[in-house]
Order: sequence, then C-alpha cells, then structure tokens
Amino acid sequence: MHLQYPYIFPALETPRLWLRQLLLTDAVAVAALRSDEQVNKYLGRPPHTSIEEARSFIEMINKGIEDKGWFYWAIAVKPAATLVGTICLWNLEPEKREVEIGFELLPAWQGKGIMQETTGRILRYGFETLKLEKINSFTDKENIASVKVLERNHFKEDETLKAGESESLIGYSLHSTDYYATPG
Repeated sequence: MHLQYPYIFPALETPRLWLRQLLLTDAVAVAALRSDEQVNKYLGRPPHTSIEEARSFIEMINKGIEDKGWFYWAIAVKPAATLVGTICLWNLEPEKREVEIGFELLPAWQGKGIMQETTGRILRYGFETLKLEKINSFTDKENIASVKVLERNHFKEDETLKAGESESLIGYSLHSTDYYATPG
C-alpha cells in the first residue's frame, strides 16, 4: 500500500500558525535559523554562513517537495508570514507507510507552545490524510525541549530504531493505533 499523497503541497493552519512551503523570500530567516548556535547544538550540521546558502537550501527543499521526496513546512506565526521555524516529514518509506518527523525553532520563539501546536497539526495530517502507520523521530537525549514535545505528543522511546553511531541519539515513534487511541 502506498501513501495517499496529495497532488499539491498542503498549506496547513492552526489557531496561531500558518504552515506553508518555503519561499525564496524566507532566505534571511532560514539563514538565521540554520546558523543559530542554539538551534544547531543537537543537529550535527554545519551552520549556513550566507543568504545564498539559504536560498540554495530552499531551492533544494522545494525540489524535494516537487519530487515527492518529503514534506517541509515553514512555521509562521499569524498574522505575519515571517518564518520562525520549520517542521518536516522525511525519510518516507511508502511500503511501510512510515516517515520521520523533524523540527526546529528560532530561540526567541521557543517556550511558547509553538512546536507543540505545530507537531500536533502535522501528526494529524500524517495519520489522517497520508494514512501513515508510524512516525519516527530522533533527538539527542540532552535536548530536553524536543524530548518534551515528542512525549507530549505521545511518542514513546523506541529501542528498535537505530540512530547511527551516536550514543546520544534516542529514537522515538508513534504508531497510528496509539495516535487514534489518545484522547484529544
């Protein structure tokens, strides 16, 4: 069975947020997000150092969306459309109806419930629209904020998930049966 994949990339909404596709006009915000030391602390990626790198990243992400390789949303707080973070479903395994979720948020916006709200909306999209069976995530065990977001969204630590060579990464998963069994 394959994922029920929409023809057009979905813009989504929550009471406080717009979740939309990245735009080239987001390059300054993307550069800020991807060069922030606090954001990159647990991601193990080199920081972006220029607006041009951010534009290239946006083009690569949008090409991957076009090729149906992943979903990648800009998180924008209403009423402005300014990007404050991103969230994605990637590493799609259509035959298993399984994906990985990843997210990041500018430090000035952390601690305001934005990622909790965003993650809940993306999980609803993943399970109800895409008909996924399982959503996985990997986070550093010292990244307490990400662990809390996952656990508040009913993810459970999953010993079967391999996080590469890193001793500090923990795998989490949420199965559709647990998603539908959870009230609210």
